[in-house]
Amino acid sequence: MSNGPSQSPPTAAELERQKWLHEQNQRAAERAHDTSKEVALQVNEAAISAGNLALRMSLLINGGAAAALLTFVGGLPANQKRAVADTLVWFASGVAAAAVGLGLAYLTNYTMVMMQGSKMWHNQPPYVVDGPTTARWKRLNMVFHIAALLAGLASLVLFIVGMLSVRAALTKLA
Repeated sequence: MSNGPSQSPPTAAELERQKWLHEQNQRAAERAHDTSKEVALQVNEAAISAGNLALRMSLLINGGAAAALLTFVGGLPANQKRAVADTLVWFASGVAAAAVGLGLAYLTNYTMVMMQGSKMWHNQPPYVVDGPTTARWKRLNMVFHIAALLAGLASLVLFIVGMLSVRAALTKLA
């Protein structure tokens, strides 16, 4: 007595179809892997470009303001120089914040690449899955990302405070 129909060995056509399906699956996996790599490269390039541009602009406006203020202070009488020169601290702090932001932007990009590199590739769906360290890289990436944004914002705030400080110093001198 048998429990069901007996299994016959697969035919040549069935074996050929299984081979064809496996090859199709392999090509789909390769396309998914390539897409994952391309997305990582494009995101990383865009993040680097945008972050560096914003932070360099902040560095430039703070540095330019400090240079302009130094030029202006040079023409003031000695008793007035101190009042205006004290405002340089704000612009110097803005330059420092922008420089820290550039460093943090680098770390953000680095962790993004490491996060993508920590993913595991498979030949079966889903073709790309998080690896054992991906979650850690995601957290680090978020921390550096937020810190870089805050450093950039701090640089802009320091520029504004510096400008208000210069205005207050000049108002006292008038």
